[in-house]
Formats: sequence, C-alpha cells, structure tokens
Amino acid sequence: MKQYTRVFDLTQRQQIDLRQMRNEAGGYTFQVGDMERARRFLLIGSERTYYAGSTHLTLESAQAIQRILATDPGEPVAWQLVEMIGEIAKSGRAPKRSPWLFALAMAISERHSPTKDIRQNARFVAVECISTARQLFEFVAYATQLRGKGPALRRVIRDWYNGKPVDELTYQAIKYVSGSGWTHRDLLRVGHPKPVDLQHGRLYKALIHGLGEERAGDDWEARLEAALVMNGTHDIQQAVELIQRWNFTWEMVPTWLLNERLVWEALLEKIPTGALLRSLGRISSTGLFQDSREWTRQVADRLSTAEAVKGARLHPMNILPAMLTYKAGHSTYGRQEWPVSQAIVDALDAAFYLAFQNVAPVGKPMLVGVDVSGSMHGSMVHGIEGVSSVMGAAALALMLAHVEPDIEFMAFDDRAHDLPISKRQRLDDAVQTVANLVHGGTDCSLPVAWAQQARDPFDGIVILTDNQTWYGDKHPYVAFRDYQAKKNPAARLATVQMCNNSHTIVTPEDPTSMDFVGFDTALHPALAQFMQGEL
Repeated sequence: MKQYTRVFDLTQRQQIDLRQMRNEAGGYTFQVGDMERARRFLLIGSERTYYAGSTHLTLESAQAIQRILATDPGEPVAWQLVEMIGEIAKSGRAPKRSPWLFALAMAISERHSPTKDIRQNARFVAVECISTARQLFEFVAYATQLRGKGPALRRVIRDWYNGKPVDELTYQAIKYVSGSGWTHRDLLRVGHPKPVDLQHGRLYKALIHGLGEERAGDDWEARLEAALVMNGTHDIQQAVELIQRWNFTWEMVPTWLLNERLVWEALLEKIPTGALLRSLGRISSTGLFQDSREWTRQVADRLSTAEAVKGARLHPMNILPAMLTYKAGHSTYGRQEWPVSQAIVDALDAAFYLAFQNVAPVGKPMLVGVDVSGSMHGSMVHGIEGVSSVMGAAALALMLAHVEPDIEFMAFDDRAHDLPISKRQRLDDAVQTVANLVHGGTDCSLPVAWAQQARDPFDGIVILTDNQTWYGDKHPYVAFRDYQAKKNPAARLATVQMCNNSHTIVTPEDPTSMDFVGFDTALHPALAQFMQGEL
C-alpha cells in the first residue's frame, strides 16, 4: 500500500502537482497570477535576485501588467490594476516610486493599454498621484520610451501644470530643475498647456525663455530670481540669507554650499523629516553634530517623534539603510566620511519602530521562520543599496517581536537554526544576528517541521522567504497539511515575499495559506486579519 501513497512524499526537486513550475533554484513551486505579480512589482520592485537579473525580472513583471491591460474591456481586472497603482502611490506603501510610475506609463500607452476608458482613468490617476516635478520627469521618460509623445501624455502634462498654483509650480521648478533627461522647458514644449490665467502664462514663458527684463513684481518672479542669485553666488552669508528668506530646501542649494555648516543650520530650521533622513551623513561631515549638542538634540528629537515620522510617511525599509549607512560613518561608495553621533543612531532606531506605530497584535501563538539561505543574501530589497532580502527579513522579524506577545523565531536554510530575536534588541543588532547566520540551500518546509516538533501548537506559521525552495524531502504545502492533520487543524500559513519573482510555496485553493507582499504598516493588519480568519 505504501508504494502508492509514497508518490506524495517526493522531494522538492520533483513535481507532484501539475500546476507547479520549476523555479530558478531547481525546485518545484506554484506560479502566482498576473495580478499578484503586478502587486509584487509595485511594492518590492524588480531588483536583481540571486538567480535573476533586474532586466529579466522587470520584463516578466511588465509582461504581466501588459496582459492585464489587454484583457476584455468587460472584465474588471484592468480597472483593478489602475486602482491598485493609485492606492499604492498615494499611501506611500512602496519604498521607491519607479515601479508605479512605470506601470502608469504603460497604462496610458495605446500600445500596451488598448482600452480608451482604462487609459483615461490611468491619466486621472497619474495627475492625482504625481506630486513632484521629479516624479513627472520620470513618468514622462517612461511614457516616451514606451509609446512616444501621444495625446494622453500631453494631457497629463497639461493637467499637472495647470492644476497647480503658480507659487507651487515655482517651488517645483526651483527644487527640481531637471530629471530623467527632461527639463520644465522640454515638458512645456511637449504638453503645450494653455495657461489658466495670466500668471501661469508668464511663468511658462519664464521657464521656456528665462526671466525677461519686464517684471510684474509677483512673488514667484522674485523667488525665481533669488534662486538664480543663490546658484551664482560665492558668498556663504548671502546664500544663508536667501535660504532663510525664501525657505529654499537643500535640493535647491548648489552642491558646494552643502559642505558648509552655516548653510545646514539655516536649512535645518524647516527641513522635512524625509529629507533630513537622507542628509544625515552630509550634515555630520560638517561637524555640526560633533560640535553642537543642541543641534544634535533637535535633530534626534525630530527623527524620534511619532508625529514627524507619520507626517513624513517614512517607510521602514528607507529607515533601515539610512541607519546602517550613517552608523558605518561613510557613504556607500566610500567617497564621503563623517563622525558618527550615537544619539542620532539611537533616534534612527526609534524611528524604525515608530514607522510601525499603532499596529495591533494578532494575539495568537505564532512561529516566524526566517529564510537565511544563499539566495536571500544575494538579492536586494527593492534596490535599496546595502540591504539584502535577509536584512529586510530580520527587520520584519524584529517588528513582529515588538508587536506580538506570543511569538517564537527560527531561521533556516537547508537546516533549522535557533534565532535569538527579542523586542529588546536594537535594529542593527538584529540585522547583524541574522546576516551572520550560515547560508546554504533552501528548504521552506523546515519552519513547519520545527512547529511539528514544538511542545505546544502554533496557530500561525509565518515564513519570510523568496520561495526559491529546492532542498527538502517534502514539499512545504504537504508538510503544512501534515501539521494541520496531526497538530492543529485550525493553523494558518503565511509567506511574506522578500523579492519579486513568480513563485509561491502555497497552493492557490487553500484558504488557510496566503502570500503577502510589502514591508510597511499595511502588512501587519492584513496578516492579523488572515490569522484571525477574517481574510
């Protein structure tokens, strides 16, 4: 009898379900649908993995988006895709903007999006979600590469410029002079926006031809002229006075001035929290934090204040590399060095937890398995320099430790490992603990086997992985079915995708197993709903 039933105990390198596909590591896993692939692309990008380059992954994601956009107009899936792009763009769930800008550019393209109503809806979403000129430059670059300068793109450009007050447009023109190979002059010549009033007309003329001799005395003209003076001055005090008078941001300031302590003292008075996070190393290089305890305290307070973190919509996966880079005392490529302030490091650690504020616990006993295999060390989280998938998994594990009262951790590659993670740990310490673990092959059934051997049953098993499983003697979904049959029939299995590929270890029809994507505050509420049977 056993000779027949053993067919379901085949190793992960053998196919036991006709829906399974061979993954890049040689194991067999299930393939996700186009909408899930698009969601993964929007949230975690298509940066290189251990097995595939970014170009290959981007092509696969683009093809999935194209198939969705080309569906029958009577089907809601294309509408759902455009709505999902808008939701992700407006919520700040993704640490980088490029994927959703690229997807929107595809959605307004006649070549990739044949339905007129879908293109029109995508155009409205683009105007609503593109908040800065830098984003507009990038969007236009993608759109022109995909389809040329068509009417939908011209409408986006027209609506974006005409929909903003002149003061805001002037601010954007000074802050973002150019980007992605485009300037405001280029966009205005492509879009040909008809000015909604006289002031808009004069600003468009100034952006195309420059400020003329004739002035109307408007504030925007004086602001634009002041920016030109600041960019041409060699007088630090004059630059500081212009920064203070016109509230110029650090992006508007010439590069050489950003090496001056007096300039940063002027900028820090009103610098947004997100910009402050990106500038910590440069500020430290001026000696400001080393020489002034008052400035150090003010900056640390800014970074560790719940209101500031929430207001800036700081993404946890942006705080992590900022902390690791700042603590290293030099830039990623070693071109700039700075003295490290421990108070700033402590503030960044606090900011990470604040980025997950107001997260309610699942309240059920859970096991978290962190994949530490070689593929997790060789793939990047959304192209964030210096942060591998295993580091991102460590950060998520620490967040779960901080929130959940009844939780246990383990790590796995081709063997199971103890993982001492505690909510009392610092972020950098937890990341280093996980990153230092050995990294062999991948067996995603090991967290389930660990749960099987535990004295008390777990209601939930969470696996942080890239799904490139291949090593084990039992497929993960088969191991989970055995766990439900022998240990806890009500148990649920969640996998959190750490990088973008088309694979999953959970079966599509199993309501007690689910894939999750994302590294932000939206992950935990969705995980809680699933574990509580509400999703």
